[in-house]
Amino acid sequence: MPRALVVHAVEAADAALGTGLSEPVRAALPELADRVLAFVRQAHDATGQRQSEGAPPTPA
Repeated sequence: MPRALVVHAVEAADAALGTGLSEPVRAALPELADRVLAFVRQAHDATGQRQSEGAPPTPA
């Protein structure tokens, strides 16, 4: 089990059935994805693990 659990989320304004994402949720996804990626990279770097060969370098 992990020592900590971090949840990245977008709060729903309407949970009615439908298809696709609302425009506010769709607009929030790029920032959410960037934050999750930065968090994962930071956690990975903190473990001291090396980047896999061929993987793009982590931005500083």
